[in-house]
Amino acid sequence: MSTLEDRLRDAFSAEAATVKAESISGPPGQPSSLAAGLRRPQRRPLITLASAVAVVVVVALTAALPLLRGRAHPAARQTSALAAGVPRFFVSDVPLPMPNPGLIVRSTQTGKITGEIKPLHGLSYGSVAAIDGGPTFVAAVPAGSPCRYQLERFRLNDRGQPGSLVPMNITVLGDFPGINTLAVTPDGRTLAYATYVCGQARDKVTVVNLATGHTKVWTNTTVLQGLSLSADGRLLAFAQGGGPELIGGPEWLLDTSAPAGSLIARSRLISRTIDWAALVRNGASLDGCTLSSQVTKHGTLTYFSRSLASPAQHVIARYRDVPFPMCSADPDPTDHYLLIQLEVNLPKRPDWTRPVILDLRSGRTTVIPGAALFNQVDVAW
Repeated sequence: MSTLEDRLRDAFSAEAATVKAESISGPPGQPSSLAAGLRRPQRRPLITLASAVAVVVVVALTAALPLLRGRAHPAARQTSALAAGVPRFFVSDVPLPMPNPGLIVRSTQTGKITGEIKPLHGLSYGSVAAIDGGPTFVAAVPAGSPCRYQLERFRLNDRGQPGSLVPMNITVLGDFPGINTLAVTPDGRTLAYATYVCGQARDKVTVVNLATGHTKVWTNTTVLQGLSLSADGRLLAFAQGGGPELIGGPEWLLDTSAPAGSLIARSRLISRTIDWAALVRNGASLDGCTLSSQVTKHGTLTYFSRSLASPAQHVIARYRDVPFPMCSADPDPTDHYLLIQLEVNLPKRPDWTRPVILDLRSGRTTVIPGAALFNQVDVAW
């Protein structure tokens, strides 16, 4: 462990005692706070990898945070086992020049690092996605020069240690501009990715049928992120970034059988107010998140589910008084859980997020102990 990591660990461990159990998440309609009264500088915008990306620092905490409930009044209790269906491990992308860059694997139960894949050619990975909740993942691997990646697979063993990268013989020309810009169906047969076309001031979405090798491309003029596929690969949901921070919707739905060409012209608008969404497996509904405001020091995150046939939303959980809130999550393969990055803002540690598990059926929030992320990053489980 580096000297920097030692210092961060020691400082963060001391500050962890200032975070109370009731400071994370209340049930729908109840007020709560994640860091009331703490100061935080202006959040950095998400921009393309051609210039910079949000960075992540992994810090080992000596004090584990308890499990919290989202519907009843928050009552702290420890948990020693994962709920049924929760993936055992999750992977996050740590861009350069942060310590321990590469792909980092952590235990969902303990938050401890179980393995890592170092960066190649001195460049950062573009994005990462899980196939059916792991243990197989797909990563955009730097191919030795800017704006060039290879898609490769790796597999975790039962201890969360990654094996060798295996080429998929897919070259990506471009940069990965935002969060969750790579998606794959549970059976691993269909893959989609959003990239910035370097030097052409445009983005594109590419869908690949891995069984046949057939590829289709749609182009767009604004940043694309938050990709998700239905289980059969016939529908692709995505967010069209806008404004200086490039966060949030509007949210669109593409039928992947549509002709190649203009992405927006071939897509259907789902909502102008959804800031993040992911299709459930059957493609008939989605889980989503909205912000009370996109430019604010504190705000409310509302996670919900809704049918594509109706705009009515079923609220699952609200997180109030979140410092500089941002919707970001990754669904598990059962459609029962979301892995969320919640802004925490510990003293002297601005821009920190805590990975937590949201149970979509009960609204319960479980804090993953021993792990903190810097800003919003690509996470897959």
